[in-house]
Amino acid sequence: MYILLPVSRPEDSGAALRQGFSFAGSVTKEKQWYGMIVGGDETSAYATHAESLWAWAAEVTNNHDLEFAFIK
Repeated sequence: MYILLPVSRPEDSGAALRQGFSFAGSVTKEKQWYGMIVGGDETSAYATHAESLWAWAAEVTNNHDLEFAFIK
């Protein structure tokens, strides 16, 4: 039997993809930013890597010394 569960919900676009807390992983990686959800449908979610998003933002703003902050 195959059960399909969505990996994202409606209105998740723009959400940060981060390392979740895990007792098996390093606590220093807990707040790492890996990318952003850019869209999806009923069966899939689409994301971009943080490096790609960072390069795009630097090009658009003509500022290659960007600083991003995670706001909870």
